[in-house]
Amino acid sequence: MTIEDLIISYRDTPLTLSVTDVARALFGGTICVATFDPHPPQGSGVFDGKTRLNFVGANDKYGRPWAYAYTSRSEYRKAFPQGRRGIEMRFEGFFPLIVEKPTFAGILFNAGSAASYLMPRKLFPAAQQARSKPADV
Repeated sequence: MTIEDLIISYRDTPLTLSVTDVARALFGGTICVATFDPHPPQGSGVFDGKTRLNFVGANDKYGRPWAYAYTSRSEYRKAFPQGRRGIEMRFEGFFPLIVEKPTFAGILFNAGSAASYLMPRKLFPAAQQARSKPADV
């Protein structure tokens, strides 16, 4: 089962019941993030953990910013069919960047897709606990 399949299987389930499994799967892999940066870090398209990351997000109707991420290259291409600069990075490197910025209301995965998933800030502690448990995905 892919992470997208897992997310879709939880479509009608409250986030509080799905976040552990989804986070566990995310911590086991990489995500794609659209950036404003003119060149990917080191020219490789892979985040090195040292370069400042200026990524794309959006504000909700209350003006709170949400970080956007995509669970696979195919989800990223669906979101940006005309192309968009971006990088691939391990979720375990991305998540702490969002956690340490309290202005973010959360993370939206796969915006506009059947496999979209909201991870609001209030569920970050549950997601962090899932990190230590291996994923089945």
